[in-house]
Amino acid sequence: MLTRKAILAAATFLSLFPMAPAVEAQNERTLTEAPAQAGPVSITFDRAEAKYAIGEVVGLFIQSTENSYVTVLNVSPNGSVVKLFPNKYQTDALVSAGKRVQVPDPASGARLQVSGPVGQEQIKVFYSSKPLTIFADLGGSGSGMFRSIDGGMDAVSRSLEEARSLGTKISSKTLMLTTVDSMPAAPPVAAAPAAKPAPVEQAAKPPVEPPKPPAAAKPKPVV
Repeated sequence: MLTRKAILAAATFLSLFPMAPAVEAQNERTLTEAPAQAGPVSITFDRAEAKYAIGEVVGLFIQSTENSYVTVLNVSPNGSVVKLFPNKYQTDALVSAGKRVQVPDPASGARLQVSGPVGQEQIKVFYSSKPLTIFADLGGSGSGMFRSIDGGMDAVSRSLEEARSLGTKISSKTLMLTTVDSMPAAPPVAAAPAAKPAPVEQAAKPPVEPPKPPAAAKPKPVV
């Protein structure tokens, strides 16, 4: 396991869970498309706002409209850099056209879990039509799923400049991910007012006829 402290559990501390629970937990997550991104490669999180609290699991997905060799780095607020993809389980950097790749692979039993300290994370994506050997050449440490990059982004930038000076075409983009101590509790849902009972219709009563006057007494015959 990696020993350096970081925001994402994947960045410096990776929590390994039994394979079956990890797969089940991630397969239940609903995917939310991120805003449209320029270029063939895009990153998708499992929620509309890339904001996660300590203990929550981050759903991270890569998709490309054309065959691309992709490298994904996580830069924590303290400047430490960890290569999320490729990793120990997903060794092939090639993302085929139209394929969605989850990082890490659920079959690995690993998850990206927020551990703190909290702050602004950078998810940096580099891609090319040819294999990116520069990231393999960078020194790293850690024996877990992900490896940290010695020298941080300074080392990455120097390697990128050197590769581009040799004619290697490398595109990149940066996405922000926010981590917080906890999420505000959802406001209670107001109970719907009880429905008023429907008025009971009473059957119409037949009209009451006025009482008839008593019949006049007949005169008695005179004898």
